[in-house]
Amino acid sequence: MIRQGQIILEELLQMGPMDKLANICPKCFGPPVPGKTPDEPDYILCMDGNFQHRRHLSASQELHQSRKPTTLFISPAEVQEMELSMVSSQNTLAADETLDQCTEQHTAANDTRGAATWKACDDTGIFGLACRHDQILRLINIVQSGENEERQGNQLMFGTSVFHAYVHQWSCQLQYNPRLNNGWGMSDGEGMERIWAYLSPLISSLRYSTKTHRLVALDLRSSHHNDTGKTNSVRLLLDRGKQVEEAMKTALEKLKEIEDNFGHSTVYLADQWIRQRECQLSAMETESERDMMRQVEELVELEDQLRDTQ
Repeated sequence: MIRQGQIILEELLQMGPMDKLANICPKCFGPPVPGKTPDEPDYILCMDGNFQHRRHLSASQELHQSRKPTTLFISPAEVQEMELSMVSSQNTLAADETLDQCTEQHTAANDTRGAATWKACDDTGIFGLACRHDQILRLINIVQSGENEERQGNQLMFGTSVFHAYVHQWSCQLQYNPRLNNGWGMSDGEGMERIWAYLSPLISSLRYSTKTHRLVALDLRSSHHNDTGKTNSVRLLLDRGKQVEEAMKTALEKLKEIEDNFGHSTVYLADQWIRQRECQLSAMETESERDMMRQVEELVELEDQLRDTQ
């Protein structure tokens, strides 16, 4: 009934996609706030998959007449349409092999590694999208699939979450760690991890529920999370503002101490950081090229040995 009321309200107000997002998080998608710089991102979002929220094949029988609407889950038809669109463009986009080395370290990116788990389940997890204020924007029900390859558009700036960044290669951290790049502010990208913790009490009970019950329960708890977040938004912004002010004060005091003791200004330190960053990235690219040349030389040597034996 709560979901039906929300849907009726959206239809009566003729809410468009951005209006619905603004209803979830007015801080991100509401009226623009003065003071935004040109190089500042329009929105900061985090995405993650959770394969603990799976449903066993031996679960309760589905009652089709009891199907109920959900507001946060994207419909399977839309998901399939996007999947087909990505597959059709797959051959025209080249993947970055250097960054794929980091991708392969995570088992969620590879369906075959979870084959034993997928075999006993029909719904194998959920995928979530949240804003920087931990408001849940969209959810997708994962069916027999892992986290597939990511495609980046030219209007997107990609970053790893702060905690997970440290399992990546240093070159990946230099390019994508929010703490080492501009534009991210104090956003840590760990919003979905906090949301998974909030949804974790549903894991065991929903593994043997019906498909509809599972989705509706997740949708209701997620919507309650969003409503609570909106209610506490002023307190959240005030607390975060105080934390930012304290961090700025501490950083400025440290920089002033360095300048007084060693004579290095903030401009000098920033320039040194940029030079060090460029030098390290260049050295890593060179090392990658050296490995490739070494492999080519080994192949040529093997060809010569094979020729000699003939």
